[in-house]
Amino acid sequence: MNWTKLEFGKHLGLTIPQVMFKDPDWFFWMHTTGFFQNSHTRGKEANEIYRKSRAIKVPQTGDEEMVAEYIVDPRNHNFRGLDLVPTSRPPHEGYSITFRSPVIDMALVRQIANYDKSGYQRLVRDIKRHVLGNRSIRMTRSRCEAFFDDDANFVLAPAQR
Repeated sequence: MNWTKLEFGKHLGLTIPQVMFKDPDWFFWMHTTGFFQNSHTRGKEANEIYRKSRAIKVPQTGDEEMVAEYIVDPRNHNFRGLDLVPTSRPPHEGYSITFRSPVIDMALVRQIANYDKSGYQRLVRDIKRHVLGNRSIRMTRSRCEAFFDDDANFVLAPAQR
């Protein structure tokens, strides 16, 4: 897709795929306000990113099915991390609260806490580690856009492709 650059705000000049790796909290906030719908092109792109960012495919290694396990700090009620675990692994027991999903859903951090910039930094770091293979990888414009352009990175219903 030929992604358009944002023409406003603190992410002026970035494309929405770049924003998703730099400041996903801002994207989800803007999406809930309906602001992206003011432009047909930007609205279409934002809706695609929203749909894909909520259905990132969990990489499968080995013989056992892996799922995303989200870790939440019950004291502060904020996102603490994402791990990939085999489905057969018993549920986590301990101080932190965990829950599992068959996909990686970037919107969950905002659902856990309405504003959690550090939680989103941890989520992006964990996605880079688990999905892209290197938590320190520099997310250039081309890498961000290529990630969201590749439908193989997502679990999408046939009608959504």
